[in-house]
Formats: sequence, C-alpha cells, structure tokens
Amino acid sequence: MFIKFQNVHRLVWALFYIILQISGESRNDEAFNNMEALMRKLGQSFFEFSNGITKFNELRDSFSQKGQSIEDVNINQVFSDVNARLHGSLQGRTDAIQKVADYAEPRAFDHHNSVPTPQLPKSYFNAKQLNKPPPPPAESGDDDGKPPPYCTFCTQNCTFSTLLQMSYNEHFKVDVNLNRSSVHVPTSIYECDRALLEALVWSSDLEEPFKNNYKQNPTLGWQYFGSSTGFLRQYPAMKWPNDNSDKNSPDLYDCRFRPWYTASATSPKNLLILLDVSGSMTGLRRRIAKAVVNSILDTLTENDYVNVFKFSDLTEVLVECTNDTGKPILLQATLENLRELRMSMEQKTYGMSDYVIALSKAFDSLKDNLGRSESANCNQAIMLVTDGAPSYFQDLFNKYNKHKKIRLFTYLVGREVTDYKEVQWMACYNRGYFVHVGSLGEVQEQVFKYIPVMARPLVMSQKREVIWTPVYANHAEIVESEWQWELKTRKKQKLRSVNYKWFFHNVAENNIKKGANKSSIHAFSDNGKKDKKSDIFILALHKLKSFLDYGHPNISYKNIRRMEAEAEYYKKRNLHMFKDYEGKKFNFIVSASYPVYDIRNYTNTSKERIANFLGVVGTDVSIEELKDLTSPFQLGVNAYAFAITNNGHIVFHPDFRPLYDNNILKPNYNSLDLTEVELVHKNGLFRNNDEELLQMRTDMIDKNDADPSPKRILSVRVHRDGFKRVSLRNQTYVFGKIPKTQYTLAIEVPVNATVYKGEIEVFIHWKDESKNIVTNYFDPNSSYVDKNGDLKTPQRNWRIHPDWTYCRYLTPGKLNFSHTKEDILIHFIKRIQGSIVAWKWGSITLRWVEDGVDYYVCNRDLVQSIVFDAMVTKTFGESQEILNDQKFQNLIKSAGAELLVSGVLSSFVATRSGLTRWMDYPRDAKLNPTDIPFTDYHPRAIDESWYQRSVERALIEEDSYLVSVDFDAGARNYSRVTATRAIMASAKNGKKAPVAVVGVQYDLDKFLSFFGIGPERQEEPKNICQDENFDCFILDENAFVIGSDESRDDSGQFFGDVDKYAMEALLNSSIYEEVRVVDFQAICFQQIIRTSVANLLLTPFRQISLIINWFLGYLASLLLRLNFPMILTNPFVLTDPDPDYLNDDDEDPSGDRMPFVEYASVNKTKLRPCDVEYKLFMYGPGYILERNTLDRRARLMCDETCHDYLNVQRIPFTNLIIVIVEAKCRCGRGYKNNRRSVEGKEIEYPVYHNLKNKTKENPVFSELCRIPQPPLYRKTLSHCHSFDNDESIMKEDCGGASSHKESWSIVLVVTTVVLRTMFAT
Repeated sequence: MFIKFQNVHRLVWALFYIILQISGESRNDEAFNNMEALMRKLGQSFFEFSNGITKFNELRDSFSQKGQSIEDVNINQVFSDVNARLHGSLQGRTDAIQKVADYAEPRAFDHHNSVPTPQLPKSYFNAKQLNKPPPPPAESGDDDGKPPPYCTFCTQNCTFSTLLQMSYNEHFKVDVNLNRSSVHVPTSIYECDRALLEALVWSSDLEEPFKNNYKQNPTLGWQYFGSSTGFLRQYPAMKWPNDNSDKNSPDLYDCRFRPWYTASATSPKNLLILLDVSGSMTGLRRRIAKAVVNSILDTLTENDYVNVFKFSDLTEVLVECTNDTGKPILLQATLENLRELRMSMEQKTYGMSDYVIALSKAFDSLKDNLGRSESANCNQAIMLVTDGAPSYFQDLFNKYNKHKKIRLFTYLVGREVTDYKEVQWMACYNRGYFVHVGSLGEVQEQVFKYIPVMARPLVMSQKREVIWTPVYANHAEIVESEWQWELKTRKKQKLRSVNYKWFFHNVAENNIKKGANKSSIHAFSDNGKKDKKSDIFILALHKLKSFLDYGHPNISYKNIRRMEAEAEYYKKRNLHMFKDYEGKKFNFIVSASYPVYDIRNYTNTSKERIANFLGVVGTDVSIEELKDLTSPFQLGVNAYAFAITNNGHIVFHPDFRPLYDNNILKPNYNSLDLTEVELVHKNGLFRNNDEELLQMRTDMIDKNDADPSPKRILSVRVHRDGFKRVSLRNQTYVFGKIPKTQYTLAIEVPVNATVYKGEIEVFIHWKDESKNIVTNYFDPNSSYVDKNGDLKTPQRNWRIHPDWTYCRYLTPGKLNFSHTKEDILIHFIKRIQGSIVAWKWGSITLRWVEDGVDYYVCNRDLVQSIVFDAMVTKTFGESQEILNDQKFQNLIKSAGAELLVSGVLSSFVATRSGLTRWMDYPRDAKLNPTDIPFTDYHPRAIDESWYQRSVERALIEEDSYLVSVDFDAGARNYSRVTATRAIMASAKNGKKAPVAVVGVQYDLDKFLSFFGIGPERQEEPKNICQDENFDCFILDENAFVIGSDESRDDSGQFFGDVDKYAMEALLNSSIYEEVRVVDFQAICFQQIIRTSVANLLLTPFRQISLIINWFLGYLASLLLRLNFPMILTNPFVLTDPDPDYLNDDDEDPSGDRMPFVEYASVNKTKLRPCDVEYKLFMYGPGYILERNTLDRRARLMCDETCHDYLNVQRIPFTNLIIVIVEAKCRCGRGYKNNRRSVEGKEIEYPVYHNLKNKTKENPVFSELCRIPQPPLYRKTLSHCHSFDNDESIMKEDCGGASSHKESWSIVLVVTTVVLRTMFAT
C-alpha cells in the first residue's frame, strides 16, 4: 500500500512539473512574441533616425536625378583601358633604359680604344659619403699625407668636395640632385680599385642620357647602371640610406646580386651545388664553404632552378624530400626555397670525399631534370665547393660531359690549401671557372666571377632583351629581416631579464620572508613537487608570469584584454593614418633591366676573341604606381586588377601582404602564387588547387596578346578584417598580356556589376569669378569674419582617397611637399576652371602633360567625378545644426529615438570617387579625449572594409544598415558602434548602382540601451531581456557580439568564445554556416633547437679529443689528395659551438640559482611560412530564407542536466539578430575549453615518413617538406643563350690560384697555443 502511494505521489509531482513547464513555455512564447514586436519597432526607429541624420533619402534622390547614366560594366573596355595605361607606362621605362644602353656601349668602346688611356678620376660622388660633415682638423704633425677617411678620393692632396646640394623631391620621396648621379660601392669592394675607376670614367657620361630621359618623361623612377666591377651609378644623386654608421645594420647591398642584374646577365640556368662535408671541412673551411653556397644562391632568380648535394662517403640531397621517386629534383629558386636550403646547411662533417659518386650523381641529376616543366631548360652548371680533389677525373668528364654542355665551377676553400691544380683543371676542362676563397671577406667577390662566364654566350650573340623582374623590396634583403627579428627577440629577452631580476628581489623575497624558505623554493622549482612551505611561492609564480608579460604582478584578465585592445587600436590607427610608413622602409617595386656588352669582338693588341659583360642598366616602377595606373575608381567597389609573372607569381594584388608586423619581410613574400590569393569557394581542395582556377592560371601564363580573354566566372571566398570576417562572391575575370613584358594583367568585377556615371566639366572660364566656382562644393563656408573682425577658416571636414592620383605636379618644388592632397586638388581645380585655353588632361597611354615649365598628371574622369560628388553631397556638409532642426525633432519623437540622439558621435558619407565628408557631434564626456575620429583613419572610401560590406549588404537587402563594432570594443572604456548603408542610385532604365555609403557612429552603451540591453535601458516597455532568467545577445552577420545584457566585455568578441554551445545551436539550425578559409601567406614561429655547449666546459680532455679528431681529419684529407691508401675509417667530427647562446652571466648549475628562471627566457625562434586555417562564419540558409520573418528556436544542449531552446529573432532593417538564451543553460561560459574560436590554426600536412624523426630533432631541417608544393605550370623565358661556338677559340680564362701557401708550422703553433690555453684554465 505504501509503495502504491509512493508511486502516485511521484506521478502527481511529474504531472505538476509538466504543467509548470507548459505554462512556462506558454509565458515564454508570449514574451518572445512581444520581443519580436519590440525589435520590429526599434529596428524601424533606428532605420528612420539613421536615414535622417545622414540625409540618406536626400542624397539618394540627388544622385539618381543628377547622374548621367547607369550601365552594366563593360569589362572588356575596362581591361583595354587599364592595359593601355600600364603598357604605355612600362614601355616608357623600356625605351629609356635602351637609350642609356645604346649610349653606354660606344662610350665604353671609345674608352678601351683611347690612346693614351684616359686619366682615372680623382674623386666621385660616393652615395654613402655624400654630405657627411667634415672631420675635425688634424693636429699638427699628425698629417701623414693620406686622403681623409670620410671622402672617396683616390689621389693624395685632395680637398673636401663631397658636399652636393640636394632638395626634397615629391616624386622620389627623398632629397636628390637632378643634375648629378651618385655611386654606391659595396662594402666588400675597395673604393679605389683600378678596374672600378676605369668603369667610372666612361660611365660618368651616362648622366647625359639619364637627364634627357627624365626631362622627356618626368614619371620615370630611378635610373641606374650596375657595373660588373661592383658599383652602382644611380640617377638622380641621393644619399644612400645605409652608410654603415650603424654597426648593427651594415650595408649589405651589392647590385650584382640583385634580381634585375642577374636576370639580364645570364640566361635561365639549372645549378647543382656539390658541398664537400668530409672530415677536413671543419672550422674556417666549413664557414667559408657555407658562405660560398649562400652567395651562389644569392645570384639566382625565380627563373632559375637549383639543388644542393652534400657529399663525403655518400652523396645525398641537402633536403631529403627533394627526391622524386629516388631521383633528386631541382627547386625553383624562390626566396622561400633558397632560405630553406640555407637553413639546412648546418651539417656535420664526417668521412672522406668520394668525388666519383658525387660528380656522377650531379651529372645524372642535371640530365634527368632537363626537359621537365620544373626546370630552366637552358644553362646547366655544377658548382663544386671543396678544399681539394685527389684526381682530375678526366674519364668521368668524358663520359658525362663530352660536349661540354654542362659547365663546372670550382671553389677551393681554406687559407692554407695549396693543391689547386686538380680543381682548377676540372673547371677549365668543363668551360667553367676556378677561384680560391681563403677568407670570409672575399667570398662574395669570388663567387660573382662565375656570372661573366655564364654571360659569354649572350655577349657573343649580341642579342638583348628587356627583362622585367618579379616584385621585390628595394634596398632590402631577407637576411636583414631575419636580423631585425633577432634584434627584436634580444630586446624582448633583455626586458624580461630585467623584469625577472626586479620581480625576484622585490616580490618573491617578500613572500619568502613570509614563510617560504629557499630550500622549499628550489625543491618546487627543480623537482616540480610542492611541499607545505611552498604554497606562498605558487602565488609568486603566477605574479612572475604576469609581470614578465605585462609589467604588472596582479593584472586581471580584463585588464590584459584592455591593454591588448589599446595597443591594437593605436597600431591600427598608425597604419591608417601613416600608411606610407611601410613604404618608407620597404619600397616594393619591379624593375626593367637591359644588358650592356663590350662591343669589341677582339682585343686591341693581340686580337684575341673576347666577350666582356660590362653591366646592366635598369629603372624601377613602384607597385603603388602600377596599382594607381589600374584606376581603382574606374573599376568600382569590390572590383580590382592584378598581374602575375610567367611563373604564376603575383606582381600586385589587393591581398598581397608581404610584411609581418608591418616591418619584417616575409620569407616568401615575392613568390606568392595566384592560387594562394584567389580562394575558390569549394570544400576539400588541397591548397586551393581548383581545376577551373588552375586552368585560368595556365591560360593567363600562355596568353601572348593584349586582347581581353573570354570571360571566366569563379565563386570565391573573400576574407576581411584580419581573417575574422568572410563573404562569398561570384566574380568575372578577363585577362591579357601586357605587351613586351613577362606580365599578364587580369581584371575582376563582381557578376552583374553596374557602373554609375556622374561628372561635371570643370573647365569653364567665367569672367565673373563669383559664379559657379566649383571649389565651393567642397568648402561652402571656406572663411568667415569672427566678432573681432578676424578672418577665420573653419577646419576642413572632408578628405579624399590618400592613395589615388587626382592631380599632382611632377615638377620639383612647384608645391611644398607639406601640402595635403586636399590642398593640391583644390589648387588644380582652380587652375582648371580659371584656364583660358582648354585644359590638357593627357591621354590613356601618356598621362603626364607639359604645360610651359610645369609637368603634371591629372585623371580627368576622377577629377570631374569627385567635383560631381562634391556638388551632390554639398548639403551634407552644410548642415551644422541638424539635431536642432524642427522637422528632425519631430522624426525623433515619432521614432522614439531619444536615446540614439544622446549617443550620436558623428555621421559621414563616402563616395565612389574617394570623397569622404563627416560631421562630429558633441561627445560624451566619458570618451577618451585622445580617441581618433573614425574618418581620420578610414579615409579610403571604396577600399574600406565597411564600404565594401555595405555594398554587399545592399545587394542582399537594400533597406538595411550594416552595424559593427571594433573587435576589442568590450575591452575599452570608450567604444563606438558604426552603422553604414549603401546608396544605390537608380536610373530610368531600371538599373541601380552603388554610388556612396552613409554612416553614423553611436556610443556603444547608448546604442545597446536603445535596444533594451544596455546600462541605460528604459524600464518600459518591458522585454524578456530584463528577466534575470534570460541572457540576450545582439550578433552581426559574422557572429560577432555587438553587445549583451550580461557583460560589456562581450562586445566585439566572437559568439563562440562567449558561449560555445549556443553558437553550435545556431549552426545546427542553419542560422549561421561555417566557411573554411586558408591563409597561404601566414607566418608561424619555428623554435630553434638550442645546442648546449656545456659539455665543452666540463673537462680539458674533451677539448683534446676534439682537436685530435680535427687533426686526424685534416691528415686524412691530405693523404687522400696524395693518393695514399686510406687508413683511418672513423668519421672526424667537430661541432662548432654557436656563440649566440653563450652567456657570460650564467651561474654554475650546481650553485644556488634563482628559482623559475626558465620563465624569464624567451624562446629563440625564426619566422617560417605556413598555411593557417580559419573557420569563419556567415549567415546560413536559415537566416537567408527567413530573414523577413525570422523567429527561430534552436535546440541547445550542454549536457544531460541542461538542455533547452534558445530563441533567435531578427532586428529589422539591420544585419543584426538577437539571441535569447535561458540563463540556466549557460554551461561552461568563460572556460577556455568551452570556446569555439575563429582563431587560426596551422595546417599540419603529412610529412615524409623517413623525416618524422628528424622533424622531432630539428623541425627547421624539414621545413621545405612541411608544406607540400605540387608542381604548377610555368612558362620559361624566350631568351636562352647557353653556348656559342666562338668560345672554343677564346684564350683560356678559367681562373687562377691564390698565393697563400700551406704552413705546417702555423698548424702546429695554433694547436700548441690552444692546448696550453686549455690546460692553463
């Protein structure tokens, strides 16, 4: 009976619970319905208020009524115009350098044939010494008659004459002298070398064609001649940016190792480098050999192919995964591949050299790679780097290289080596060159000597071709960027070390005094075990980590986010306001180069056949100028132009991101492939290798004419805002060759794009200047008289696109360079309107115009369009008191938008022509006074993310505002909400086109309060978000939180970081969908494995053992060269300690050390290219299909104890939704493991099985294999000159031996000194 009663009791409670649930759901349904009505009302009010304060309707009607036409984009016509501009500009460069070369060769000929020989120059303008202050006068009796050290004079009794008058030139962006050229001499070359001075004599005449070229075409950039003797003559004269005054940043520039020089000096080549790693290649020899290989790699361009074999007993590829089914392949000489080869040269030396196997494998590999698409298929050469060979190996060469099609260059390394005959003979027999490299200082000069030999067929053919380089950073090297990263790491290490010592003595010691003795501290830090007395120190450990990272021992997570937000904010502000900063440090350019030959076929005296390569002339074009020539205004919003090389690599593209952290070159910055920037919208692709994209890439490379190709359509994924947002877009492509270059141009426009035409003919001359002065459209109230009678000019509230060329002078000094672009535009508009004769605009192919003594460039379409836009938007700039307007006040009351009024910070309008107007309103006192106005660092109109997103939004839903916040909004005390809406002008033919975007900024708290979830929300009307049982979140189209009623810190965060399970519920209900985006330009940090050198300090017997090993290795090499039988069979190893890791301050490990010192150490890393995957989000089918009536419930399940539904409702007339979640189901909020983040993750591709262990030992070693690079189609250059029959009749010139002699006494003395030093210590 009791049991039955108990069951009945349970049944009653169950029924009661069900009734409560039903009644609760009923109440919730009613609350949700009320919420839907409230959001509809608030959305409508927000829409009307924002329209009113931005004058949206008035502007839209004005654009629609005053515009001339709206038509579909004629992509073929756009392509033809852009290609004509690019071709005209590049052809002007080509013509200029050909004139210089044609002028140079006769001057060199006359110089060499002059009798008597012309006198050498007494001085020249050395670019590194220009305008240095004179040194103090020498003390009496101290003058030794030598030239002063600060000037480049090559005779005695010279006077200081290196002062050269220079002035700032806006075109060149530095101080220059337009009447002179300056000379740069590499640091490693003697400045008064006779061969260099002789070349300086005849090349000084090049100033005449330089100046004539610049006068005839003032858009020309730098013109220069790179001599085979090493100097660079550059016009106009300038002071070299690096004069070696900073020892931490030496001048490493040598023009002969730049891509423009080597590309013109030799035809494409396949190189196989044989690196001797036998037991004798230790110490200095090893370092010299490594430097030789590095210098050889420096001479290669992306049209060359290379690989490195290490050889001793065995011959192996340096990077193991470069074997293709057992056969070594050649790698394209991109910066990335060359860097990995360099990083893999840290090899141990062992055994003895087997030249037969090494040379045989090298010849076989070159033969196997000849004819492959991944090959230069032109010149072939083997570069042998060794300290001596035991034989001539004539039979081997007769077998593999009978016709001498493969050249052999030999580099004998080591100061004391004397057995050079065999190595020299091998080079001479195989049409190569031999050099002896005895020191590190002569490596670069000796390596370069192979270039003139490879150039002989070119010189003999007397054929010349203009070569255009891939994009590169002028005056910069990858090694410099790696050095900058090293300095940055060291600076960070120093700061952390100082912080650690301060913290330990000021914080940790206090805790020790409170009860944690040193023995317990060491027990915890050394053994990882906690005893009773170490509890206090655990707190100190957390404080230590906090202090080392943030400079404060008790910083909270919230304050950490705030600090990071502030740093990111100012970084972003500086990037926008001072975007030319990176251009000042890294000027990304392409160069046109043209070879200069010695046109003498025979010497003057002995009449011997000669083929001397004199140098290369060239000129630059900046990437910014190429992008400007594509006329982004003509292309329109979300359209762009890009170009690729014959290798499929990007020349310019809007997603070209060559810098890491805005100041360090990425290792692979100039080998970015088309497949790595056009991200096709398909899943399951391996490294974006889509068939349609690959076919388009192939067709672009093969295109031989300038006619636009048939249209191609691709669906692509477009990432924005640092891979936080994504959208999908169908794009149309056409492409064609830029004539007489190696580049292919492509134009992309969105499918169904339209173009709006609205212009004003500025050239109108009025006798009465008060009529129709178009500058009044920009500054309607340009000046006024205040109450004191003073003339005042109000602050300008408009800006133009800082990267576009409207009008500018090419004549130096015409306008002060401090003038803003807005000043220059107004100046030109006044000139145009006031011109008596018709204004000269220039043509498509010839943009610059000569007007008397003035040279200028004006873009007719852009200038007349921005004047039209200024006229239409004039009313926006005239409204100073819109909030006090009675009509607008009535709108505010009817819309219930009083909260919005108090939260308005600014409004703005940006147009298609780059014009941006804004209006600031009284700010809330709590805002930081240093906050920079939105329009001050977002002046780029159609190139801004919010502009492009607004246009995309309008195509989905025209009557809608795009609302967004900064990603760090919740971490800052002052934050803004930005709402933007695209103006779609309409025409009589029914077509619409985006012409502008209006926007308004609100205070974040006021905005959220208006929608019922902010700190100032009103009690009426009631809404479900006021119920403590529910949490409400407002999200945008990419699932970022605009705000929540739970925590202000949520603003700007990705919703998955706030509530993982709620985000998954939105995904499961198709409100959002996941889109995978891969960043193929990402940079990861590779930790450098630190090799301990402590074992070298343990005992002197270890040192003795190493020296004996070295001595035996040297003896074995000597016996091998003398053809003695090999007796010693054990390897001879000597690992050189890395001095970078030696620390004089390190204490004895057995002593009383400071605890937790490992936390003060910064992991030493290198930057390495990698692929990073991002899983981003956008509205899915559930939103798109129901966006007008969205009221969706989604199943939310955290675990077995918590499951319920969340409610999703749309906020009409915006891109926002509101998500309502029951508070009881907020499981795991804030826990790191319960977050679904949009942060990127490196893609770990499967590495070769036999490399896995080596990857663990040193991940850098197999970096080349970490990212598989499937071979992509490329096109070899047309010019190939690898052999000429006249070479056989030339006098043999294949190098000579050094005068250094080997001295056993020196070896014995050095060994004795080292041993005595060790035993003495």
